[in-house]
Amino acid sequence: TEKVSNFISKIPPIIVSPETSVQEVIEKMQALPMKGCVLICDQEKKLVGIASIRDILLKVAGIMKDPSKSPVKSIMTPNPEWLDKEAPLAFALHKMFIGKFRHVPVLEGGIPIGVVSTRDIIEYFNKKK
Repeated sequence: TEKVSNFISKIPPIIVSPETSVQEVIEKMQALPMKGCVLICDQEKKLVGIASIRDILLKVAGIMKDPSKSPVKSIMTPNPEWLDKEAPLAFALHKMFIGKFRHVPVLEGGIPIGVVSTRDIIEYFNKKK
């Protein structure tokens, strides 16, 4: 019965444009190490992609010659799964399990307001013990 909006961090998500350099994305993620992903949004603030630490490791580290010259759109997952802020937590768990990912963007009126992560859910269940 818990809603995903109860699990998003009080710290806003990292949001960048598709043209933001991979290097800048890495720097933003280093500055906020508790954030495991960045949300990529268009000029209307609509979600167009997501890039996670896993994307950085698998598509950048040791592969990309100059991350400062490559836009994040080149490594992002386009059109990611997402949930409305009113969606039940069970929906997030289902999406994560089926899609084999650890972060699900949470939207309100089509605009990202946060991310629910496996870490958030594990912490929740730990507190309930």
